[in-house]
Amino acid sequence: MEKKEITNVQVLYREWGFYLTALEQYARSLPYFNKAYEKNPADIGTLLGRSWALSKVVSYKDALIDVNKAIELAPDNLIARAHKALITYLTCEFEEALVQNRRLIPLRKKPENFVMGVMHCTEAIQNCLGDRCGRPLRDHFIIIRRLAWKDHYASLKPFTPAPRQSLLKPEKRREKKKKKKPVEIVKEDSKEEVAIEEDYISGYYYDIRKNLDEIIPDILDTLHSDVTEEDYIPRFTKPFPYKPLQNYTKNIKNYMAEKYLESMYLDKIYLKKIRTEKGIKSPNFNGTAKIKSLALNGYKTVCYKQELLRTRRPFYYLKYLEVHSTGALKSRQDEQFQILQENATKYADKRIKALNFGLANKDWKYVLTNAENLMAFCEKTPKNLLNNRDMYMSAVYSSVCNAHYDMKRINNNQSEHDQLKRVMVTFGFPISRTPSRDSVIAQYRDNIIDHNKYITLYQERLRNAETPEELAWIYHELSRFYSDKKRYELSRLYAKKCLTEGRICDNTKWVINALTLIIKVNLLQSHKNDAKNEILRAIDVSKEIGDPAVKKFMEKALVVTTVYNFEELQGSKELEARERKIISLMADTSMKNEAAHLFRMMAIMPAKRRMSVMPGVKLEDPVKRVSNKKMSIMPGPQKEAMDLDYY
Repeated sequence: MEKKEITNVQVLYREWGFYLTALEQYARSLPYFNKAYEKNPADIGTLLGRSWALSKVVSYKDALIDVNKAIELAPDNLIARAHKALITYLTCEFEEALVQNRRLIPLRKKPENFVMGVMHCTEAIQNCLGDRCGRPLRDHFIIIRRLAWKDHYASLKPFTPAPRQSLLKPEKRREKKKKKKPVEIVKEDSKEEVAIEEDYISGYYYDIRKNLDEIIPDILDTLHSDVTEEDYIPRFTKPFPYKPLQNYTKNIKNYMAEKYLESMYLDKIYLKKIRTEKGIKSPNFNGTAKIKSLALNGYKTVCYKQELLRTRRPFYYLKYLEVHSTGALKSRQDEQFQILQENATKYADKRIKALNFGLANKDWKYVLTNAENLMAFCEKTPKNLLNNRDMYMSAVYSSVCNAHYDMKRINNNQSEHDQLKRVMVTFGFPISRTPSRDSVIAQYRDNIIDHNKYITLYQERLRNAETPEELAWIYHELSRFYSDKKRYELSRLYAKKCLTEGRICDNTKWVINALTLIIKVNLLQSHKNDAKNEILRAIDVSKEIGDPAVKKFMEKALVVTTVYNFEELQGSKELEARERKIISLMADTSMKNEAAHLFRMMAIMPAKRRMSVMPGVKLEDPVKRVSNKKMSIMPGPQKEAMDLDYY
């Protein structure tokens, strides 16, 4: 049986093409338009749809062919003529497009396709030739003159035929395989004659080649080819006062691409480089070839679009607008820029005052918060807006360093127990009583931050860091965040890096801060001996700088390390100690056994369900569960009659 064709198949393909065109998938719509054209070449809708899709994929010549066919079939179709005028403008034939739009304005004024076409064509012509583009011929006269003289000199150059390759490089003739002949016995006299003849022939050809090598360069080096550019291009009698507005041409290709393609110029560079990248090669030869062809077609399309845009708005026109902007606009831009500079400086100075206020009041959290805000502001503000950006950033480093350094202090008016408690809180150990009037302990309370967010931020800053002070600050903060997350190995690593950078920049405060973090990590991991060694090093450094407050603090830390058992101060150990105290408060032995049994039951339960084992506690679900009993077909006891009528 023969396969029946679909009724109105050309309409179906055409509508599919229009649907894909509405989705802006122009390349996918072309095969459907082609099939519709094969079924019905005289369909105007198919021709116009395909011409529109071709114009969108930057194939203007084929689009014009389809539009001309549509106009031949329907000369009075204004939509086809509007398409033709638009495509003519897109092909940079501005004068022809201007004439077409002018002729069609009386036929249709609404919608304003032809009026807008006239405006676009007029603007493009004025951008190229009008007063708004300046005087490009005058400004580029030196370059035009030099190129004209080069063309004139090349036209006067006599014809010099290329030398035969057989004379310059004798061809290597293939030695034909000859059949082996029986060896003939040659006499000594004949051997001498053959040797003399071979020497004569080789010497003769050597002299010929030598003479040719000497003669051919003499033939090529004529008087005409020896003339330099300075000789045949006459100089100006007076210096020419004009020059192009574009002074620098080192990276002119990327500069022009950025002007016309804006952010897409990066795609152009990417498409150009990807074809020569080493990573594009793979065992999948077909895939590699497809990637290269796609990159090549994309690069050609982008270059073609750039040239079209450059034709509508020439480069000399853009440079003229940049250089010859009006004085009022320039002054307004300068005033607005000065206002932005003043606002940025005021904000930064305000943050600096806040940092100094926090340091004066020894407010650790306040200093760190304002330092982070000022650093974020400096990072997102360009240097031309914030002239003293480096000064503000160095103020952030020194403020954070001093804030951490000031936390290592002891109050002489406190008791011995309170002083040791301050040391323990500094090194990250919990204390029995949460409320405290100690100024240092209060700084560590309610310090809730998103550690993962700040770790990501500081790692990004680490990639862009330059100075040793900045590196010391970043390493210190990363070590502090990792110690709070209980990732002690990374914390120790960054603390040691901070110690190294502090010594490089000769800042003993960073050294003390880094040693404090190393001591904290060692104590949290129950490495007492290592902690004692680092404390002794910190005491030696404090003696060198002559700071008795830090020395006394480290001496108290040495006492804490020696006296206290830090394994019992961990979270689980502290809970066990509290449970033992509660059990000891019970009146008799039976109650103590019941309490101990209750704590053991709570220990094996998840944290959210521990209250369920407490006596007298009944957890009820406020939402009543729906009965999930299913109906059964098994016979059972007969239920009571129900007062329902089934009539």
